[in-house]
Amino acid sequence: MRMDLDKYKTYLQYELNRSVHTVTSYIADITEFIQYHTGGDAGNFDPASVKPLDIREWLAAMAAAGIKARSLRRKTSSLRSLYLYLMRTGEITVNPTSDIILAKAPAPLPAFIPEKEMEKLILQENEACRYMPDVVPEGEHSDGTEREGLLKEFRLQRDALIMELLYATGMRAAEITSLRDSDIDLRRLELKVTGKRNKQRVLPLPPGLAKKIEEYKSLRDKAFGADSPFLLLSF
Repeated sequence: MRMDLDKYKTYLQYELNRSVHTVTSYIADITEFIQYHTGGDAGNFDPASVKPLDIREWLAAMAAAGIKARSLRRKTSSLRSLYLYLMRTGEITVNPTSDIILAKAPAPLPAFIPEKEMEKLILQENEACRYMPDVVPEGEHSDGTEREGLLKEFRLQRDALIMELLYATGMRAAEITSLRDSDIDLRRLELKVTGKRNKQRVLPLPPGLAKKIEEYKSLRDKAFGADSPFLLLSF
């Protein structure tokens, strides 16, 4: 059996509705493999003659040439798509790509905020809390201004605390938002964190941060009462 790439290209375009970019990439990858497998004699390519070892050798040769894992994954997917099509149309009975494992793409490294930049942000948040004006002039309690001022002060302290928790403990955002009052031991300066798959760990709590948590909780309870078990509240 000889391979009709035009027929397969039509299948990608009109039956699978693949984008022009995807179709172009798939055909280019398959053509590249055909050239490798046939030694340049593409007209005599028989897809049924391909063995898993042939594909592994091709991928290994490209890896040795410096092709990145992400590109190797795409090329493998291109061949896999072709052979699934040939199996579907009954043109072959054995799929040589079924046991081919996709190359692992390296996980991107997290981007860190420089230490000086983070300290600057924390300082700005703390300064905003420090110079918060009085809640309301005496006698102006009937129009809700006192409540608005209290909520604004709470929001500033909460946001500053979130930033310090992120910076001082290395916790994930989801871990911080799920913190409960019962997870915090201000006397022993410990913080119990529940992470992925409900795994728990205990982190040391810097004294300065413990004091800010205590001050925040006092303001939170003044603004909302002590009904919620969670440390951080939103409104």
